[in-house]
Amino acid sequence: MIIGDDSNLMEYKMQYVLIAFAVLLFIALTFFVISHFEKSRLTCPVYQVSDPRVPEAFTGKRIVFLSDLHSCTFGSENQKLYEAIDNAKPDLVLIGGDMMVVKSWSQKDFAVTRDLLAFLNGRYPVYYAPGNHEQRMKEKPDEYPEWFTTFRELLTEFDVPYLENETLALKLDSEGNIRPADEAEEDDMILLSGLALDMHYYKKLLLHRKARFSAEDLQKLLPKVDDKKHFHIVLAHNPLYVPVYAASYASLFLCGHMHGGCVRLPLIGATISPQLELFPRYAKGYKMASDTHVIVSAGLGTHSINLRVNNPPELVIIDLKRN
Repeated sequence: MIIGDDSNLMEYKMQYVLIAFAVLLFIALTFFVISHFEKSRLTCPVYQVSDPRVPEAFTGKRIVFLSDLHSCTFGSENQKLYEAIDNAKPDLVLIGGDMMVVKSWSQKDFAVTRDLLAFLNGRYPVYYAPGNHEQRMKEKPDEYPEWFTTFRELLTEFDVPYLENETLALKLDSEGNIRPADEAEEDDMILLSGLALDMHYYKKLLLHRKARFSAEDLQKLLPKVDDKKHFHIVLAHNPLYVPVYAASYASLFLCGHMHGGCVRLPLIGATISPQLELFPRYAKGYKMASDTHVIVSAGLGTHSINLRVNNPPELVIIDLKRN
């Protein structure tokens, strides 16, 4: 009798295990099917950034912000992406890093990045700041021989400034086009910076503690963040340090890196980032942090965590306004 009861109990347990496995398998397959279609559904959210430091001349100027393409394409030869950029009619295109994939398992392939820069060349003023993939090939030349050199040659070919802990001034010319300015031209100019963090700040958070990054560290890398007068845009790929960014006097930080949190669930939001941060706070969208505007792009592509659920790729559009 006891043997029979044990046998029945084992059967019931096995049934529950099989049911649980089937449910999990169904959920996983559902996520993969949704992600397959989601990854090609390009969206173009528009954010208006109103700030008293925006020069009157820059009111109405539009920025397209591209981040985390990771060599993905939209449509034949990336035409959907190019059409979305043209349809936005930007006055300035800012690239926030990770246009390619730089991993131990990836091939050296800058073709998609090259085609994008070729498309933008001559159409719009373009500025580029590094993400962790560009930083990785710079810091590890033995693992990625000649990768960074080839990448920099590509930027030079298409006359794209690469901002590594560098700040420059931008102004409008007589025709209303954005151009580099001499910082002596104080009136009606804005500042643009690119923050380059070394790979120490990109360690996987399930395996390592979050690296400390302070307001003093930011100020050493970008002294101009203490400028109180000018509207200052900072391309800062990693939004892990938004509270530090908000302690500066820079006006607008544009971030990426989080891929929107990969899988976004109702009531929960972002679940995991490529840096293996669980439930990342700053994964997507527009936020005010103190007096600082922060926009985090969900990015355009994927790589290792090749999933997007309730989280379509996005080309971010920013309209500036003096309030």
